[in-house]
Amino acid sequence: MTHAREAAAARRYLSEGERLQPGNLARVDWGRKLPAVKRYPPRAAVRPADPLPALLRDAYGWTRYQWDDWGQATSLPGMANLALGRPLRAVPSGGGLSSSELYPVGEVPGLPSGAYHYDGAAEALDPVRANVTPADLGLDDTPLALLITSVFGRVSFKYGEFGYRLQCLDAGLLAGQILAVLDAAGLGGRLHTRFHDEAAEERLGLTPTAERPLVAVAVRGLPPAAPAAPGAVPLAAPALPTEHTRPPQVLDTMPHTRTLCAASRDGTGPGAPLPPPLVPGPAWPGDAVALPPPDADPLRPDALAVARRERRSLDGRFGVGPITLAQAATVIAAARHTWEGDVGSRHVLLYCLVNDVTGVPRGAYVYDPAGHRLLRTREGDLREEMWLPPPQRWLLGDQRCAMAVYPAGDYAAGFAACGDRWYQMQNIAAGAVAQRVLLAAAGAGLSSRIMCAAAPADVAKLLALPPAHRPLCEILIGPRGHNVAYAQPLSAGDTWPARTPEVTP
Repeated sequence: MTHAREAAAARRYLSEGERLQPGNLARVDWGRKLPAVKRYPPRAAVRPADPLPALLRDAYGWTRYQWDDWGQATSLPGMANLALGRPLRAVPSGGGLSSSELYPVGEVPGLPSGAYHYDGAAEALDPVRANVTPADLGLDDTPLALLITSVFGRVSFKYGEFGYRLQCLDAGLLAGQILAVLDAAGLGGRLHTRFHDEAAEERLGLTPTAERPLVAVAVRGLPPAAPAAPGAVPLAAPALPTEHTRPPQVLDTMPHTRTLCAASRDGTGPGAPLPPPLVPGPAWPGDAVALPPPDADPLRPDALAVARRERRSLDGRFGVGPITLAQAATVIAAARHTWEGDVGSRHVLLYCLVNDVTGVPRGAYVYDPAGHRLLRTREGDLREEMWLPPPQRWLLGDQRCAMAVYPAGDYAAGFAACGDRWYQMQNIAAGAVAQRVLLAAAGAGLSSRIMCAAAPADVAKLLALPPAHRPLCEILIGPRGHNVAYAQPLSAGDTWPARTPEVTP
């Protein structure tokens, strides 16, 4: 474990692989873009008993098809084949590429015990293998777990090594959405970032160089399982996805990511230590802004339904004018929501840049959850420092947000406790917190966009972060704005349509 505790692979990835290389997006071969779905050979759709269909749909179902308008960007070198349309889900993902896959494992209501794959496009469950239980994956505290995996090839064609950072955040965003959906349904969930990776791969028939298990959510409080549906056929061996949607083995093309994933298999035991909670660093004496209590819980069931429908990543300009202090407090307070698990919101600290919030001086702040207040770390108008240079500014709409929120973590403390695996654990926790912030923003009537385009060192300087704190993503928030792209709503009814045979081009 000495090598793992040194976290040499994670530190190397941070220095060499985590940055988005300049000009990378102009060299993307969009012909290598993978399907956004994973399909299994056609068979009758399998429908579990309620309430699982609605839970899965609200967590990771398709919500709309977006037609993008990149304007003059398509005339730039290498951009002629830019993808102009894509289906989008209930949660954001890096590049809108949906890197995550979702597998219910264990006692699925109304179906034989086993492992299943959630096909959000067809709103169906694919039987993957019979008699697989959460205990097989090292999760002994639940009869049903929702396992989240990540497909390397969905993002690597566009982002290269940098894509693994997005994959870990994507998995955290989905885990955060699942936890919020379970809370709204009166159920419980526990986040597991340490489990038996190799057992999960073997039992589900996953290829480690193509698709990696990252996190699982243990589901608690479901009613007793109904009898298995007539005609449900369990599978003794893992089912294989169709050739057209089978994830390709691309990990060997990314040496830093490959080394980090291999090293991260250490420290998977649930009894391993965790780093201490993250607390605000030194702030300007006396520069504290007390925040009002949120008007209402943004994650209550009715608000969550609105947020799921309204939340989307703004691709144009934010609306004109400030946001209120009450709106800002509602968004920031979402970070106080806790959940059960081996990592949690206590391992993530929120920093924010205030540009136009009523009653709050412009500057950089850190959120103190214990006192529900903002502590200023830098004063003044910092807007010009935060805007990305062209061409990123052009592609992202030159957005002028009222506030930007930055989840931050402490890699050094986590590496000392958990070794290389802390890299994915830290980013999963940040993604879960970020999803709650995004849902709260939608519930407060605001637009938002999550990004990772800025270099972490530049953001750390902008916010005057302590040396140990590292920004993990950026969430732009502002008044309702105008989306450049046209989003066509997709049906999200409770019916599970029969599967039609797949046509392979």
